[in-house]
Amino acid sequence: MSVDVGAAALLTAEVASNAARHGGEPIGMSVSVEEDGLRVSVRDQGPGFDPADENIRGSGMGVRLVEALASDWGVERDDEGTEVWFKI
Repeated sequence: MSVDVGAAALLTAEVASNAARHGGEPIGMSVSVEEDGLRVSVRDQGPGFDPADENIRGSGMGVRLVEALASDWGVERDDEGTEVWFKI
C-alpha cells in the first residue's frame, strides 16, 4: 500500500478547516490504516451538507479537491452532527 502523504495532509486540512468554519467546535478526527489505503474522518456538530448539491462546489476548493484526490468520500449525518470522511 502506498499513500500520497501530501495529498492526505492537504485533504485533511481542507476538511478540518471546513468543519471549523461551518460546523463549529468541538471537532473530532480519526485516521485509520485500511487494506486499500488511509481513511480520515472529521466530525463536527454542524448540520452538514448534501454532497450532491452543486452550490457547495462554488464556495471554495475543498470539495473539488476531495473529489479529485480521494478514492472515495462521503458525508454522514446524525442527531449529534456531521462526519465527512475520505479514503486515499
